[in-house]
Amino acid sequence: MAEKEPRKPARVSEENVLRYLAEHPDFLTRHPELLEHLVPPARESGEKIADFQQFAIRNLQQRVKKVESHFVNAITYARDNLSAQAQVHEAVLTLMRARSLEILLETLTQELLSVFDVDVIRLGLESEIADLYESYHPEKHYSGLVFIGAGAAEVFFGEKDVLLFADTQKQGGFLIDELFHNCQRLALSAALLRLRLPTLQRDAVIGFGVRVAGRYDAAQATDLLGFLGKVMAEKLDTCLYDNGVTL
Repeated sequence: MAEKEPRKPARVSEENVLRYLAEHPDFLTRHPELLEHLVPPARESGEKIADFQQFAIRNLQQRVKKVESHFVNAITYARDNLSAQAQVHEAVLTLMRARSLEILLETLTQELLSVFDVDVIRLGLESEIADLYESYHPEKHYSGLVFIGAGAAEVFFGEKDVLLFADTQKQGGFLIDELFHNCQRLALSAALLRLRLPTLQRDAVIGFGVRVAGRYDAAQATDLLGFLGKVMAEKLDTCLYDNGVTL
């Protein structure tokens, strides 16, 4: 027995719509969202006479679309903020599990790569004799430890503890060059955190770099990164002091 072909939906004509609306005069009251899609008819009011009713309706439609756009942007921002919050929470828990200086340095420069989905992380430690220290960042992944001149962080950061760079090729500076030496292509956009080490009375800087410009931007909120920097500073300061490290 041959299968019956599915019935095609009947085409709705203008007469059907008019008849339905006539039978349901409160339809637009129950579905006001349709008004933003309807084009109101222009009233013939004579030459050079503006139709303010049509202008008001179109203006209202534009405002509705603008509100929708702001609403979508707010949702996107909230999602991004929750994602960043989750990343920072995971990073803090990972740092708290580090029980030695060696493990902490490995955590800061290696494990956090995947947590924050970045291409390179460099930890810069200030030292009076920075030129005599040998930096450690394997060629395979470039993340690791570097030494910077004493007072470099204060000069570069000023009163801030977090700096974001959308394009380090255009907005960089001496500390960007020192921190991401030989891996600039992996840090076209970067976030730098100033770590104030209270016991050692020194600063350190940790930089997160990505190979795509625009990942970080100075207009972004920095509260979460500022909190992360404080946690890093406390942990690093304690581990350096417990191991008798002087810079």
